[in-house]
Amino acid sequence: TKEEPAYTHRDWSGLLYLQPPKKGGEFVIVDNDFSELASVTPNCGTVVGFTGGTYHGVKSIKRGKRVAIGLWFTHSIANAMDMESYQRRIESVAIQEEQPQYKDEL
Repeated sequence: TKEEPAYTHRDWSGLLYLQPPKKGGEFVIVDNDFSELASVTPNCGTVVGFTGGTYHGVKSIKRGKRVAIGLWFTHSIANAMDMESYQRRIESVAIQEEQPQYKDEL
């Protein structure tokens, strides 16, 4: 269910697995009662896509680590980020990262 304050502008979401855990970490889709409807065992290069209002999660990782890239898509022009806004955001983050993090770095 897509209700505020959730990310209601996300029509589709996805995960691209770069490194699956050695054991555990399955991606699951659940219903409103958290009963498991589907499970995906991640492999390197696996992409899992689902609608923005889908209840989902990841089972606990027993061994190793999980490295994945989150993907979000919208049908809404109003919520889509234009390239100028994207570039300003990237530049803002880069500037923040260049700032000293500790007093002794000054």
